[in-house]
Amino acid sequence: MDRRIAAAYAEGVPLVEALPKWREEFRALAERIAEAVEARG
Repeated sequence: MDRRIAAAYAEGVPLVEALPKWREEFRALAERIAEAVEARG
């Protein structure tokens, strides 16, 4: 685990604010989840 993630968590800072590179990763993940849920009907 990245120490910066732990430090941000301990301070109550959202991961995507502490490490903006993760914002797109989580956005893409949310999109894939939404598509999978929609596909299941």
